[in-house]
Amino acid sequence: VEMVQALKVGVGTDAETAVGPLINPQQLAVVERHVADAAAKGADILVGGERLIDLGPQFYAPTVLSNVNHDMAVMNEESFGPVMAIMVVKDKAEAIRHANCLPVGLVATVWTGSRARGEQVARQLNMGMVWINDSIIYVGVPQMPYGGVKEGGWGRHLSHHGLHEMTNTKTIVSTDSEPQMWWFPYSEQKLSMTRMFFEMTMN
Repeated sequence: VEMVQALKVGVGTDAETAVGPLINPQQLAVVERHVADAAAKGADILVGGERLIDLGPQFYAPTVLSNVNHDMAVMNEESFGPVMAIMVVKDKAEAIRHANCLPVGLVATVWTGSRARGEQVARQLNMGMVWINDSIIYVGVPQMPYGGVKEGGWGRHLSHHGLHEMTNTKTIVSTDSEPQMWWFPYSEQKLSMTRMFFEMTMN
């Protein structure tokens, strides 16, 4: 909480700014709705939870929520704002289960002192991206594909995967003029040859 309180909120042209404004009024409304909904359903606001009107119309204080659960919108929808929701679980299996039940699946971060444990958890998360002990590394790595699953997005951008998203694959097949086995008319001989072919390819 103390570290969040120490974050400087301001404009991006200030080198010391850690948190900037929301991208538009609509997104600010989403953040406010999430925080209000969580508080109404029993979450505790440990820090933040309010607009910073003095800075401008779209600034929101970095916020930490505790005692959250999956009945709250903040745990089921993407906030895209300075809100951290803390939910206590008994073990990593429960954490993975809660994460995978979400309707969205853009990105997850795993924070751990064990790289092996982090990679084990990452492989079990149904997310488009998982970062271990990091959060925004993709910004400086254009070779890294970016994209989600479920309601978290479709397709990928960045890397060669992003280029593939902007292309159409075309298949062209050319044969000689001789009749092919799969052409009409059909016969028992063609059927036997087809069965033999598939048996050979499957063995």
